[in-house]
Amino acid sequence: MKKWFRPDVLTIIGGVLVTAANRLFDLELDPTNIIAAAVLLLGYFKAHEYVTVVRDANGLPTGYKLNSRKLIFTAVAFAIIVVDTIYKLGLSMEIVLTLAGVATGYNYLEAKKDVKTAEAEGADARQAH
Repeated sequence: MKKWFRPDVLTIIGGVLVTAANRLFDLELDPTNIIAAAVLLLGYFKAHEYVTVVRDANGLPTGYKLNSRKLIFTAVAFAIIVVDTIYKLGLSMEIVLTLAGVATGYNYLEAKKDVKTAEAEGADARQAH
């Protein structure tokens, strides 16, 4: 049952529910915005999961800490997508997907930097013993 409460699974389930609501209530949500929002959230959670796995493997404490840079990039991109959906700004598919891709790529690069830091901390902790 625990596997259903992981953030990536909840993001996918949320996307399916939004798509179903879109069809059921005859809303005019652009599928590109739905996909971009799901990619953003999934990318953020996967970057965090990547760092958590490496920290755990190196014997470092793991817990959910908000990384402000990753969170801010994700929140700003997500807000632009939501504003485009609500106010019908008419951003093109290329702009929306590029925005999602840039924010997700940035989150991945930040996660790689956090992983290098975690590996260095783990190596220092092993040498101290």
